[in-house]
Amino acid sequence: MLEGGVTSLHTLKSLATVFPASESKFVWAVENTLDVDGNLLKAKRSVSNEPEVLVSQLEAIARAMPEYSDSRGLGSSSWNQFVGCLRSPRVRVADLKVTHHIEDIEVVLKELASRHKGTAEQLLKKLSDLAYVPCQSDGPTTLLFSPKHAACSSAQGPHKLLPAFGVVLPQIQQLAWATGTPKWMHVEALVDAIPCFGMDLAIALCAELAEQADVEGFARSLRRLKVPTNSKQFLPIEHVYINDAQWKGAGDVQTLDDRISHDHGQKLGCKSVRERLKKECEDGTEDEDAFGQEADLVDQVKLILKDYNDKSDVVTEFVQNTDDFGATELTFVLSDEKFGTKRVVDSRCAALQGNAIYILSNKELREEDIKRMQRVGRSAKSVDFASTGRFGVGMNVFYRYSDCPQLFANGRIHFFDLTRNFVAKTNETRGKQFNRGKLEEMFPDSVQPFHSYIDDYPVVFRLPLRTRKSELGEKVELASVENDLRAVSANAFSMLLFAKSLQKLRFQGPRGVVTEHTAVIDDQVERQQHQEFFASLPDGLSQVKHSSDKEVYVAKRISSKSFSSAHAPRTSERKWVVAYTLAFSLGSLRALCVDHFNSALGGALLPLGAAAAPLDNKKSEGRTLGLSWSMNESMDTV
Repeated sequence: MLEGGVTSLHTLKSLATVFPASESKFVWAVENTLDVDGNLLKAKRSVSNEPEVLVSQLEAIARAMPEYSDSRGLGSSSWNQFVGCLRSPRVRVADLKVTHHIEDIEVVLKELASRHKGTAEQLLKKLSDLAYVPCQSDGPTTLLFSPKHAACSSAQGPHKLLPAFGVVLPQIQQLAWATGTPKWMHVEALVDAIPCFGMDLAIALCAELAEQADVEGFARSLRRLKVPTNSKQFLPIEHVYINDAQWKGAGDVQTLDDRISHDHGQKLGCKSVRERLKKECEDGTEDEDAFGQEADLVDQVKLILKDYNDKSDVVTEFVQNTDDFGATELTFVLSDEKFGTKRVVDSRCAALQGNAIYILSNKELREEDIKRMQRVGRSAKSVDFASTGRFGVGMNVFYRYSDCPQLFANGRIHFFDLTRNFVAKTNETRGKQFNRGKLEEMFPDSVQPFHSYIDDYPVVFRLPLRTRKSELGEKVELASVENDLRAVSANAFSMLLFAKSLQKLRFQGPRGVVTEHTAVIDDQVERQQHQEFFASLPDGLSQVKHSSDKEVYVAKRISSKSFSSAHAPRTSERKWVVAYTLAFSLGSLRALCVDHFNSALGGALLPLGAAAAPLDNKKSEGRTLGLSWSMNESMDTV
């Protein structure tokens, strides 16, 4: 440096005064330097024209910092192992003696961001392996990380990932972001770092990595991932399971360290012990997805529900279909009982373990009946003259109250998961069926809601009430359903008047209130005629031309009871004369049946005329009841 010398007007100053030197032996290259005789003396180099000067200055500042080492007591004892297995440079430390260097870094980044905003990130690529990004520390120092191991944000907070990764100092986060430091931790760097530390830090790194699951290329980066296990090893992700069925044990598989959440383990690509056991429980008797793969299936069901908007529709549909397959007793139970949510077949099934409607039948279902129920939104396109209803489109009414109706029948528990939010997953069948024995062994909480009924009833429908608004409807309140069933149960005796099989209909509320209706044909001859009438009906339209008109009159005794634990039972009894007829002379019969059954939504049709009237004048003088689908207008009254 020149220390002396004179000019005509000014004494030359030390170069170190004009270009303040630093410990890193560099000087600022600035545009305006000296003012001699009113004239600007310009440096030959300028920041505007040569931004590489700033990059060189940044590199010099960073290299002036000491490297991190275990002796400083700032982090993991596995640091040397980390340095040895990563391609990344070492972390550097800025202690109190050189804190002005952090301000120097801030100045350089600010110059790059303001003067060279469009090219700053590209300019700094040559320093991508150098630790120059100032990050927060858990001590009185600042740590410098490379851009690969620094980020402006962290899901785990600024200190949990030290010394492997750093979170940028708050005051320069915007500058760091503008000059190429990522917002979140680099996925591939996290993958590389996880097995290079002790278990404690690896847990935090796995959690941080899982939070980046929506980053483009995330799944591809996981191919090299090794995660900590409960056996204290780091193993490839494809060999590791989430221990999400701890009540059963994991068997002979390696499980993810329990300190990593199941959600994070799932995002990282671990397999599931629960899913493994679930597959073992599934009954593989179905060879097709009877629910179909239609994209608009949910919309179809919503359309059907608009037609089934009366509070009695759920009861009416089940009464008709239960009567069709020959059951003599049907019970509706509204329950507010809660069941365990931990040992369920799918964690999403926790929402099914509360309030529910049970519908209990005393006759087993046929396999074809179950398959018809799975034909969501579609009609069977057939006419059965002996049916008052049928399993198929009409059964979609159970989605009015529930998003995932369940059924116990034939030793299996079925889940009708239309929206794939409970047991089914994307591109899987919407209907799942499980062997009762295996399900009870592996997922007892999923069977517990059925325990009170499955030993006494061969068919148990369970409609878990919708707990929140969904694609299919609004949240369903227990009190609202109770009001609906109470209103329907009062006059439900009329549903037994035209039944061919059903003799007892029972309703029970959560507070023990019970209403029961019973229909009996006392006369043995009439009972035989009633059975023969329905047995002789044609199976379909093709047999109509070979059939003759049929007509039968029977007297049914209807008794009703209403009782609870707090009040004495109330009973009533009434006899009704019921007339059934099938008149093939009606020219419109065939057309009406075909048009109705081939309609867009299908439907349930009683293809015969029927009417009933009380045999006495008490309270019901002149009153007649006619079935809504009566086809013989002359039989509307008796």
